[in-house]
Amino acid sequence: MSRPQIPLLALALLALAPSIAAQDPVSPAPTVEEPRSEVQFAKWMTFPGSKASLHLLDVGVRTKTILAIKVYAFGLYLEAKPAAKALEAYKGLSQKERRKSGKLYQALLDGEFSKGLRWVMTCDVDGEDIAEAFADSLEPRLKKLAKSAKPAEVEAAKAALTTFKAYFKDELTEDTELIFAWHPGGRLVTMVNGKVLGEVKSQHLALALFDVYLGADPISDDAKEAFADSVPAFVEMAAKLPEPKAQMDGSR
Repeated sequence: MSRPQIPLLALALLALAPSIAAQDPVSPAPTVEEPRSEVQFAKWMTFPGSKASLHLLDVGVRTKTILAIKVYAFGLYLEAKPAAKALEAYKGLSQKERRKSGKLYQALLDGEFSKGLRWVMTCDVDGEDIAEAFADSLEPRLKKLAKSAKPAEVEAAKAALTTFKAYFKDELTEDTELIFAWHPGGRLVTMVNGKVLGEVKSQHLALALFDVYLGADPISDDAKEAFADSVPAFVEMAAKLPEPKAQMDGSR
């Protein structure tokens, strides 16, 4: 079944835009529901490794096997102001043009701004299976990136992947929350159920992880299209946000 012409999250973001500048940092953010899993996602949240909130672009669900078993729901979050600047050129394209624009997705991957993925497990998965799944999805991408990388970058990515996979030893039960925060400089912070498991520094590993959702062979075509569909509303929303305090008072 095809997605509606104007995604529900895009409408929600547009409705939120006039009042978003008055965000109350104490009150919880409003949420968006991923419809297939019924998992709720806050429209903005703070990710580990940064004090600034990241804003939700859109949501999706990871399915597995021909029975389309739901494994986890996920949301993609972006640092609003710089992300909107990178996406501004794509706001006026048609839905079809945005969905097919490799440059749009590359702008998300290459942008020097913080990005975040929030997972919520919708079934129980063994930790070793998760680690193996990461290896299967990330190793081919790292090999591709290695063709144009310096030897030191390749070795750093291999070491980072080994550390990253080692985080996932225990079973991930239903409703477990996983957070992956990619900050400029290749900082990739992982958190599970509110506990930071560690940080690795590898631009290539971080890029490979987010390429799983935004690249040429995504784990969910529907989610990738949803990200493109929500670009106009995201850009409009970001324009109504106040400038970051550090920029306003010249402290940077």
